[in-house]
Amino acid sequence: MVNGFARSLLVLSAALMASTSGAFAQDSARDLFDQGVQLLYQNKDAEALQKFKGAVSLDPSMADAYSIWKKTEQRVWASMMVKNDELAKVARHFLRMAQLERKRFQADEATIRAAVEGALSDDYETRVQANNDLMSNHGDYAVPYLLDALGNADEDTRQTYAILALDRIGRAATLPLVAAVQSENALLRRNAAAALYYIGDSRALPALKRLADSDADASVRETAHKAVRKIGGAEVGSALALYLQHSHDYLVGSGRLRDGDVLDGVWSFADGKLVHRPVPTSVFGLELAKESAYGALAVDPTSEAGLIALTRAYTAERAVVAAAVRSGAEDMGSLEGSLGEISITVQLAGAGIVRKAFAQSVAEGMVPAAAATLDTLAKLEDPDDLGDSPLIESLVHEDKRIRYGAAMALAGMNAKLSDAARSNVVAALSRAVLEQSVRLVAVIDPVVENRGVYSNCNSKSEGLVVEANGSTTRVLAQLATYPRDVLVIHEQLETMLVDSVLKFCKDRPHLAKMKVILVTKDPAGAQQVYGARIDEYLKTPVTVEGLTGRIAKVLEGVGAGSSRMEAEVTAATAAKAIANLDPAAFPVGGASGHLVQAAQRTNDAVAVPSLIALGRAGGDGDLAGIVVVMNGSKARESVCAAAADALGRIMARSGNVNQASIDALAALARDKGLSAAIRGAAGAALGRAPILPGTRTKLLQDLRVDPSTGN
Repeated sequence: MVNGFARSLLVLSAALMASTSGAFAQDSARDLFDQGVQLLYQNKDAEALQKFKGAVSLDPSMADAYSIWKKTEQRVWASMMVKNDELAKVARHFLRMAQLERKRFQADEATIRAAVEGALSDDYETRVQANNDLMSNHGDYAVPYLLDALGNADEDTRQTYAILALDRIGRAATLPLVAAVQSENALLRRNAAAALYYIGDSRALPALKRLADSDADASVRETAHKAVRKIGGAEVGSALALYLQHSHDYLVGSGRLRDGDVLDGVWSFADGKLVHRPVPTSVFGLELAKESAYGALAVDPTSEAGLIALTRAYTAERAVVAAAVRSGAEDMGSLEGSLGEISITVQLAGAGIVRKAFAQSVAEGMVPAAAATLDTLAKLEDPDDLGDSPLIESLVHEDKRIRYGAAMALAGMNAKLSDAARSNVVAALSRAVLEQSVRLVAVIDPVVENRGVYSNCNSKSEGLVVEANGSTTRVLAQLATYPRDVLVIHEQLETMLVDSVLKFCKDRPHLAKMKVILVTKDPAGAQQVYGARIDEYLKTPVTVEGLTGRIAKVLEGVGAGSSRMEAEVTAATAAKAIANLDPAAFPVGGASGHLVQAAQRTNDAVAVPSLIALGRAGGDGDLAGIVVVMNGSKARESVCAAAADALGRIMARSGNVNQASIDALAALARDKGLSAAIRGAAGAALGRAPILPGTRTKLLQDLRVDPSTGN
């Protein structure tokens, strides 16, 4: 059976092959791709596309694709990703195939075993060549094959050679070695600690400190202690403190991971061997945050800080995976089933811990993770005594994602709320049903005086979410996990150059379409320096009007893409929530104007529950708008029927007859070209409406039915 990913490659290949002729048969895929690159340099995009399609039509192998990828400059791939959709499809095709080939070669057992034998050879030149091969081509995948030598008490020399090989592999060997120190083999633990001593990677400090403090074997403790002193110095704190710090650093991205540190999976130690678990690179840091939190709890199972760290890691990962799955990201589909499991696990932490995790995520600007915590709180809080629950205060939070999340959570709790809280729930939901797309803007600006401007952009622009931070490394780490539509950079950064930030973004294909705005005192001079690498320049001082204007300009004509999908999910969820509110307890009627607007949307998942809410709480002033929806949706059975039902319920509740509504409903009931569901809904609505007996008789005459057997 062909799996979904392989099938998508086959479909793409077939589609591109069908659109090309046999004129390319004499060229290799690599030749054609190179020709396409040259045409791309000349801005001959259409001709380049034909060459690229020709390369695909020759059905290159994954090895060919890998060779093409290695030879082609990164800026070419980035250019293809942003120029147009057809070029982006070709680029993604080759990048995926190259990635598969790279992974296959990296993990190839026969190749690695041969190189490991060379690395353990008594011949110096053979060892040097093999170690370079392990470092350059296999990285972390080579570590499991060196463990036998590390733990073999009968082979002192091979133990040494294995440590030297691991030292040559370098930082890529750190995480599998950290996992390997859980082995029951004391010699393996000692030699793994020795290898980490030579590698000198600070990511190993928590595990090494734990060995130094509590390992049962004296030689392991001694080796680990030396490694801790070398890597961390004399004062490194406790193992618990180190695990907590590392978990936090991985979570918020404060520089713990360097370029090249992000692997395609994580390592654990089980049944005496290392086990590799593939994970998307976008959640790699979060997986390390989670692992470090578990490490903290292994040191101290009673640690509240450890529980909070673990909860934050899980909720952040849940937010990333859920958003990626909704957007159709191919590398996340396999993780969709884990979303429910994460929710179950997080609930075990209890309401107190989840509250504190939420508060810390909000304080550090991790809004997606914080919002993902709210529905968990709704399951854990006592609906009869919310007290100082963050669910209440979040209803008026400045970030609408948190407001919406709190309102949706409370709407489903049947909780005891104050009148003010009920009004805030309805207010948030009534805005959420209108969401059509939200543009996410990340800002790197160390100037404290500008923070108020960025905050005001959120409150004055419904379609924008602006997240500002003075830490360059923090924002870049967030971008690696949560892509944004726009990045705003102040020209005076604290820890990095603007050039370095631009390179970071250019080297990551998922950021290829992100627009960049530079805040500068001299736009003309900055343009001479950066040119087309910056999409727009904003002269200081920063103002709300200036920034929003530049954002609108760079996004003009750019499709909303995944942000529109996110907004549709938000609107549909909010519409369903407000439809389920009890109008006797919640002032839903006050939101009827927004609900009528939402009912006009083309998304049935938004329109239908909005109409249901109107039927339960709408007034006479909403009837005209609902008639427009009903008459315009005859091809959408569920919407048309819901609109008819809403008209009948509003008139029945108010006791007033609206003749335009009656006429529109009667026309539906008479129209035998419509479905039985629509006509039935119209008939039921007319039955509910308080129309006069004479009018009702006229309708019954118009809809007279005379069954006949035909005999």
